[in-house]
Amino acid sequence: MATYLFGQLSDPNVKVLHPLFDKFIDQNANIEWNITEDILYIEGKPVTDLTAIYMRNNVFEESTFKKYTNFHILSNYIQCHKVTTYNKDYRYQEVRKLNNLIIAKQLGLKIPYTEVTEKSAKDNTIIKPVTGGQHTLEGNEAVYPCIIQQKITGKNKRLYVVNDKHFAFEVVTDKLDYRDDPDSKVVVTEIDDVTIEKVKHLMNRLNLNFGASDFMEDEEGLWYLETNTGPMFVAFDLEVQGKLAKAIRYELNNI
Repeated sequence: MATYLFGQLSDPNVKVLHPLFDKFIDQNANIEWNITEDILYIEGKPVTDLTAIYMRNNVFEESTFKKYTNFHILSNYIQCHKVTTYNKDYRYQEVRKLNNLIIAKQLGLKIPYTEVTEKSAKDNTIIKPVTGGQHTLEGNEAVYPCIIQQKITGKNKRLYVVNDKHFAFEVVTDKLDYRDDPDSKVVVTEIDDVTIEKVKHLMNRLNLNFGASDFMEDEEGLWYLETNTGPMFVAFDLEVQGKLAKAIRYELNNI
């Protein structure tokens, strides 16, 4: 029996995991599934030893129909077989940031004032797309409905949860969106136990066992922003000497 890694080595997050896994499936490989006989083929060879897998869609190269389809072939295959993977029972395959904000608030996590609209009467706000994928902008007016949210000035914090393990970091930057700052840096930090337990409770409600939750921290404390189910992690992993990648690999055995 083997633990597989699916993705592409041009993704640095996959590259750092690659030595830790038994076998690797390139996202651009020839993947076939004979549904009648229920046999999965990779490059023409039947797969008979797949017991656990970590999957990452490659966002570092241009997407193709083949790569997109391969991701969904494997996603469907593992859903109906006894294959261990993270977030297998997550109820929402599409983006549900808004739903997750409501649940986080119900569980006692503090969330910023948030609207989904094309124009807000509020000032000192930021704009984010509902579906993600774009950088955060400052303002209160968009050309289509977006998340318009209270701007919080403070520290960017991120909490990774892998099963019951957790890792907390701060992204040090003076930019609104740290992805726009080539000089941003990651440092290990602490997040209080009460917040960690609330995040774990949130993830349990959402049927998640892997994810990264983002916060802003100011003089009023921590503000919950969102939980990403497929987060980048390689820069954070470097700060803990590979412990995050090892947790991602070996906690598959504890799901």
